[in-house]
Amino acid sequence: MGGLTKPEGGRRMRLWVLVLAVAAAGVLRDVSVVFWKPGPLWTFRIDDRFSGLAGRLPPGERLGFVTDVQGDAAGSRYFDALYALSPRLLETGADHRLVVADLQDPVGLGALCSRRRLRVVARGGPGVALLEQE
Repeated sequence: MGGLTKPEGGRRMRLWVLVLAVAAAGVLRDVSVVFWKPGPLWTFRIDDRFSGLAGRLPPGERLGFVTDVQGDAAGSRYFDALYALSPRLLETGADHRLVVADLQDPVGLGALCSRRRLRVVARGGPGVALLEQE
């Protein structure tokens, strides 16, 4: 007889039930995010935030980088800028002729410029600007 034995067929059926249960859980999770997540679902491209600066950056020059956030969020913003402005080199701090600012609070740009003696050369997305030493 070429059919499956009863124990082998039962194992295969349990495996399919398990696979379907895991798949259903994943689908339900995705559906819940779309319909029940509070607030809007939005994404952004890192490149879009820094796009206004790309044409203003001289090749081969090291740039400074400043942000108004602390801790892990500051590191995340720094790596976003490194990615978007690659292959240009960025170093944290404002000790360069040109400085990229990525601020959580764009209103603070004026205070940052006056405190560090910088002027705005170009603007990117909200809170992103290319600054130059005065």
